[in-house]
Amino acid sequence: MELKGYATVKTESVSEYQELSVIPQNCVTILDINSGQLSGPAYQGKFLAPLGQTAVNFPSDHTLLLLVQSVLANISSRLNTYNSLKATHKKMSGNICRMLDVYGCDADIIQHLNKIFS
Repeated sequence: MELKGYATVKTESVSEYQELSVIPQNCVTILDINSGQLSGPAYQGKFLAPLGQTAVNFPSDHTLLLLVQSVLANISSRLNTYNSLKATHKKMSGNICRMLDVYGCDADIIQHLNKIFS
């Protein structure tokens, strides 16, 4: 099976669809199902590390779901703490991720989720 990826690229006047090969690779993440590879910008963080350090074969779907649930619970916990600190330390909003020891891509995840759920 051959899969092609497409992304929406904003141009001056309209959005148009282009093949991923012509889009800068640091803007997209591509999952190639045929080869089982994920390519894109390097992830630098701790939140998603458990997903990359696990065995490929899980004894059951339930085991995989528990792992994903624990990763999401960790992110949710940090997001709740971020929101609490943001409410009490309004002048330090740029430093809140550092206060939580959250850096790199993890800080981007927290800030993006905060925008979505605020």
